[in-house]
Amino acid sequence: FGHHRTSFAFHIFCSLILAARLRIVTCLAIMSPPSTIGDIPLKQLANHANSYAAAHGLQVEKRIQIDDSSSNSSSGEKKEASTYQCAPISLLPNAFPATEFERAKSLASNFNELVDRISRDGDFLQSTLGGPGGVTDADPYTRKLLQLYNEIYCGKGVNGEEWGKFAREADCLGVQRSDYMLNSKKDEQDKIYYELKQVELNTIASSFAGLSVNVAGLHRHLTQRFKNEVADFIESNERAVMGQDYVRSDGEDKGVPINPALTCIPQAMNVAYDQYQNRFEKSNSDRVILFVVQEGETNTVDQRFLEFNLWERHSIPVVRMS
Repeated sequence: FGHHRTSFAFHIFCSLILAARLRIVTCLAIMSPPSTIGDIPLKQLANHANSYAAAHGLQVEKRIQIDDSSSNSSSGEKKEASTYQCAPISLLPNAFPATEFERAKSLASNFNELVDRISRDGDFLQSTLGGPGGVTDADPYTRKLLQLYNEIYCGKGVNGEEWGKFAREADCLGVQRSDYMLNSKKDEQDKIYYELKQVELNTIASSFAGLSVNVAGLHRHLTQRFKNEVADFIESNERAVMGQDYVRSDGEDKGVPINPALTCIPQAMNVAYDQYQNRFEKSNSDRVILFVVQEGETNTVDQRFLEFNLWERHSIPVVRMS
């Protein structure tokens, strides 16, 4: 939904995983997927989408074990190799109310400012997360984050010198991704309408800038390339989301919006890079942007999009480390 420059010092990420065991007692019918979407065979549309995805880097990395043919031993040693496969994508776009889309974009700067202010308030974080019975008692991940925060931003040396001021005075760049879903409600006339509901706000792992840009490109390509063939499907989807009485107004844009993430995020990193360079211009060392990547990362293609755009647009090198 857009990118705004802000500060980030602390992130709390809570994930709830619901596991359920389903016992099938009686199977009344087996539903098979449709063979066509609109007037085009599903297989043809899927093949076209897969080809587009491969050509535009809509992929994730997959680690596999292969026999080490270079080894002279007969111990059957294996080595790790990487392959790439199509990332999970939806074949066609889903209708989304333009008013709620614009509302989400307008909220971005407010949420960014909220994260920024909270990240600077160590007392608030400690009082709400720490202490007996707090989140840190039950969640070791949050406990470690709060410990690091206190050491880096609030820490003092053995002689009482406050080193936390260096972190607090540093220039910070935050890249957040706010996830939303539509909640359906009924008005007084019993008509269905939708309102925006936030699912989560990602800060540490605000990924998928590269993939989402290209998913939008894929959807735009398919709905334009096969416009007549998928027209009925798109219109039925609109009615399902917007209501059976929905009539598109004249001049209303029903296309897939352009996603500027691969332009905006590298540009923001470039601003932070330039600011760092201005503050430490006396240093003769080469400057890079460090990507801290978890070991075994599979979302490497998405991250490489940012890395390559930083170099191609701003000549800024990126170093990846775990």
